[in-house]
Amino acid sequence: VAVPLGYGTVILRTQSQSRAFLYSLSKNTLYGQFVQKLRIEGDFSPDMVKILPFLTSLRDIYISLAVTFKDDASGFCAGFGNINPTRFILYDTPHKMPVNKSVEQLVDALCYHIPRWTNLVRDSILFC
Repeated sequence: VAVPLGYGTVILRTQSQSRAFLYSLSKNTLYGQFVQKLRIEGDFSPDMVKILPFLTSLRDIYISLAVTFKDDASGFCAGFGNINPTRFILYDTPHKMPVNKSVEQLVDALCYHIPRWTNLVRDSILFC
């Protein structure tokens, strides 16, 4: 009973959290089916390309644009084709971060994939 509740909403803030989450998904692939909401707050781990295919029931995805020049968003961007969310929330920090290659890569990937997410409800795209 506790596993579905514990995996219902997943918040990833660091690469070590992503690695641990990927480890748990690889040990039991059923856990990915319980994830309905995914919130990415600054973790742009290359592991995201491996994590996203496990999330077959993903409804909501929240992405922060707080991406530094040290972050590598390529794994995350490559995984967008594996999801089809119903709701998408994009958060831009109130303290404008300088645009860098990773931010541009993330925005380009979102611009490509958002029109292809067929489950996405038009009124559910939120920009905070």
